Amino acid sequence: MESRIYLPDVLYIGYQKTGTTFLRSYFKERNDILLTRGGQALQKNTTLSLEEKNKQYLETMNRNILSKPDNYNFHIDMYEGLLGYFFKNGIDKWTPEIMLNSMPLFNGDVEFNPNVFFKSLKNFFPKKIKLLVTIRNQIDFLDSNYRHMRGYFDAQYNFLKFISSKEGKIIAAAAQYDRIVTSLFSEFGKDNVFILPLEFLIQNQTDTLRSICNFLNIDMVNVDKTLNKNIGAKYNDEKQKIGIRKNSWNDGKTCDIYPPNNEEKILLKALYAGSNSILFDLIGKDLSCYGYYT
Repeated sequence: MESRIYLPDVLYIGYQKTGTTFLRSYFKERNDILLTRGGQALQKNTTLSLEEKNKQYLETMNRNILSKPDNYNFHIDMYEGLLGYFFKNGIDKWTPEIMLNSMPLFNGDVEFNPNVFFKSLKNFFPKKIKLLVTIRNQIDFLDSNYRHMRGYFDAQYNFLKFISSKEGKIIAAAAQYDRIVTSLFSEFGKDNVFILPLEFLIQNQTDTLRSICNFLNIDMVNVDKTLNKNIGAKYNDEKQKIGIRKNSWNDGKTCDIYPPNNEEKILLKALYAGSNSILFDLIGKDLSCYGYYT
């Protein structure tokens, strides 16, 4: 056990809203896998030095493993928001007042430098480690994040206001997947990185889980889990009503959803066309039929 305390075999780093809840539940159902979420130690307290972050991460791993005495032979550490949270430079606590108020759409106040992030991340893992990254076509990805955040704001809070906020711009920047993949391949090696489009999981859950297990070099195990039936649903462009569950920022009331309209979709397609072309070359797969526009 001592040799496993600080070093997971795999780091699962998101993205959020790309099937991470399903995969987390799949890994947790398996008795042979230890699933921890020590990545939160890397995400929080951005003002800490690298040495302080490293110490905090190791302490988190230690607590997680000592509290999980069950037998296991594989360790996955995950935090699905890690990629996005890295770009919230200097912010130790997420608040809607800081992150979701609208601002000029392209005013350049979002830092996006995955090379710096992954170089520092690699310092945590002196042994070879594998990385699992899930992605989703950018329009559905941004729309899903908007819906997730919708309950924070007033009746007229639409998609454009969301992507004009700091949170929205961070998520939009992180959806330039080619920059993430290029940096990951450079730092960790292409053979140690598995890029999984959510659309593959929607299309064929069993075969996709098998491909993940093959990459991780673990046995395929079927569990009684299925994707949320609505996760791959295509939304129309009309205003919709949704129920927001009661939580710390609202009273659980129903609110309007304003999905991206055709003009906004055209803007997003143009924004990501070059990035997606490079992504296809990097991973050797053309994803245009899944909504990754070029």
